[in-house]
Amino acid sequence: MHARFLVCGGARWSIGSGASISILNEPWLHNGECIRSDIPGAHFVQNLTINSLMNLYDKSWNEQVVRQVWNRIGLWGSIQHALSNTTSSTAAIFSLLENLSVELSQCLTTVIWSIWKHCNLQVWEDVTETSATTVERARNMVLDWQLANTPEVPASTSQNQPTLSLEGGPTTSVSPNV
Repeated sequence: MHARFLVCGGARWSIGSGASISILNEPWLHNGECIRSDIPGAHFVQNLTINSLMNLYDKSWNEQVVRQVWNRIGLWGSIQHALSNTTSSTAAIFSLLENLSVELSQCLTTVIWSIWKHCNLQVWEDVTETSATTVERARNMVLDWQLANTPEVPASTSQNQPTLSLEGGPTTSVSPNV
């Protein structure tokens, strides 16, 4: 009976001490997910292994390494300031949004919204999605926003420009030389 439970529950990858498992491109996260090496800032952790993120004895975060990563990205000062000068996580998030660059504020906002959407999908629609899907949704939202707000490229300077005629289809108009 015990073996049946294990088989029905599925097998999981045991990372052991994590000394030989890279943080990037390995399925060490929940549901076998991985952190892809093509995300912004991945080069800062390319040589780190799982065991460098955790204190093995009490299974807590290795704060020194986590701070080092945030420092390399240039966000630790902002995060530390927000955490030390606010009384709640909500206040810390709003403090970060007020003090980060527009680009980083957009990223943080879309990630938070995507996490909220992830939770709502699970609660209201019984849809389970991976963390990678949640992050990818946020990334696509930022890219779509940036694309939608990119200034338009000037029209071609060609003298013969196709136009659309309502009666018959494309025609060619000749622009006068000025």
